Amino acid sequence: MSVGLVAQYAVIALLVAASAVHTARRLAPKLTKRRRNAIARELLKPGAQPS
Repeated sequence: MSVGLVAQYAVIALLVAASAVHTARRLAPKLTKRRRNAIARELLKPGAQPS
């Protein structure tokens, strides 16, 4: 297998993954909002250390 073919497969895999994430966000906005809120709650806890 040539390096060019492997690179082509990697680029296609990244595009497919990005498309799947985009589609999931469009189809499940409540899930995305819930996840963002959970992360925000963790970051805004009193005494939380910024990383």
